[in-house]
Amino acid sequence: KPTILFVEDAAFFRNLVIPVLDNLGYDIWVAKDGVEACSILEERTPDLILTDLEMPNMDGYELADWVNGRKDLADLPVVALTSTPLNDISTTDQKKFRDVMIKFDRKTLSDGLQTIMSEVMQQKPFHVEGELISSQSVERS
Repeated sequence: KPTILFVEDAAFFRNLVIPVLDNLGYDIWVAKDGVEACSILEERTPDLILTDLEMPNMDGYELADWVNGRKDLADLPVVALTSTPLNDISTTDQKKFRDVMIKFDRKTLSDGLQTIMSEVMQQKPFHVEGELISSQSVERS
């Protein structure tokens, strides 16, 4: 199951977005700000980060800068979720994210995340658990 780290300080928006993520079948890790998200990211890596932009302690912009500045996380897609009109977010700030979505629109959020996660998962290498058996090592009876 794909994993999303959802970073949101407001309980109202967590309660709005988590059911959407759950319905899409994602494992969801929740952080209440960027500082808590960094602590999680130092222990484990999700497939995608979905973050609010305006939060106390460390906002979404600072979180994206922190993620993008680390070699071990630089390829991790960060998607911004905001109530701020996109025209009010500078182009430079928008480029810190894989995408920027408005948090009030559940359908757009659902469709957008499915598209992004599909692209993310296609880029991940496929791993098989256990040993591979070559055709030469299989004894034929």
